[in-house]
Amino acid sequence: MNASLFRRKRRRDGQLHISPFWSIKYQLDGAVGYKVHKLKVREKQVAQQLLAEFVKEKESESHGVIPPAPLRNAAVRSLSDHLSDFTADLRARGRAKMYVYNIEHRVTKLSAVCGWSFLRDVTADGFVTWRKSQTLAAKTLNEYLDAMNGLLNWMKRQGRINVNPLAVVGRVDVRGKEVRKARALSDDEVARLLAASPARKPVYLAALLTGLRRSELKALRWGDIHLDEPRPFLTVRASTAKNRKAATIWLRDDLTAELDGIRPAGECDGLPVFPPVPKMATFRDDLKAAGIKYEKDSQGREVFFHSLRHTLATNLARGGVAPRVAMELMRHSEMRLTMKTYTDAALLPTIDAIERLPRFELPAVEKRPALGRQDAAESGTQKGTQNPVRDGQSVSRNDEVIPPSSLAENTETGPRSHEKHLILRFRHTAGVNRGTRIRT
Repeated sequence: MNASLFRRKRRRDGQLHISPFWSIKYQLDGAVGYKVHKLKVREKQVAQQLLAEFVKEKESESHGVIPPAPLRNAAVRSLSDHLSDFTADLRARGRAKMYVYNIEHRVTKLSAVCGWSFLRDVTADGFVTWRKSQTLAAKTLNEYLDAMNGLLNWMKRQGRINVNPLAVVGRVDVRGKEVRKARALSDDEVARLLAASPARKPVYLAALLTGLRRSELKALRWGDIHLDEPRPFLTVRASTAKNRKAATIWLRDDLTAELDGIRPAGECDGLPVFPPVPKMATFRDDLKAAGIKYEKDSQGREVFFHSLRHTLATNLARGGVAPRVAMELMRHSEMRLTMKTYTDAALLPTIDAIERLPRFELPAVEKRPALGRQDAAESGTQKGTQNPVRDGQSVSRNDEVIPPSSLAENTETGPRSHEKHLILRFRHTAGVNRGTRIRT
């Protein structure tokens, strides 16, 4: 390691200015280029003492005697301080307020219950012990794990820790353990819902035909709706989308007519499209008015506002839309989410699919009346199919003489098998009794 003291020199207005503070210029073994460490001291003797301590520290770090300075500094800071830095970075990157709030709330609660004050207190065993004592839903337990992993993975990227202690903790299997499972609406139920709530028909139809979530519908502005284009469409801004990706969604004619009917006159680009996005209580009242049962069914599924998005995914599958196209329309990142989570298998036309399968039946064979021995003999005589067989003699077939030497060449089973075949044929055509012996 090379290290030396120096004071910065700068030239301003033709004059050389020397900094009164000392700094260290150093180069680690195997590194390219020099780095600068400011000491912020004026006395050279003090600077030389700090230089010796600095060199000793860097050599101890390079040989693994002590951890690097960022790790040592992070170890003495409280976990709440790291959480504050993490949430501040999330806000600076434009993450949603609710997302940041959930991260902060879950990490704070988990740290308090598990007694985690510093990084050294966070262990996989501590989390697993806490999880075993909980009665929360499987999805909620995974969300607590994701929140804590989000903080620890961020600290690892920042160089504050070397290893995430919760990286070895597995997630809870949520299959069959969903507390709330949405079901899709049938065509008849959708028609009754739209008829029972004419004031909220535009927002319900928009959710059914675009798949916009409740928060995305609330954030939709008239400036995002383009009804006067040759092909009307709406745009989902990246700041309002759940996946933070802008999207273009085409509008069908019936939805276009509904939106055109509620569009205000004059300049309205900044106004919300659906000011009264119905709350759950209002939505349940509309379901009740339409005669739709929203409570859990025998499969544990219920109807809530997000069911309209499930209805879109199910109708896309029913209509034979390609899975990749359906995934794009739903704005999902995984095919499994579209096909398995959002598609209601109970509404798929499985009976019609079974009826369209091929039937495995052989074609009917025409049955001919059996011929008597006399008729068979006469028929064989008329067709010239008598084939007498003798040892060493030629075989006659339809006035064609076939030498015995060619029998082995024209059959795969040899002359002996061919002769037996000819004997049986001779018996049938000549009407020879089955008990009669023919020497071969």
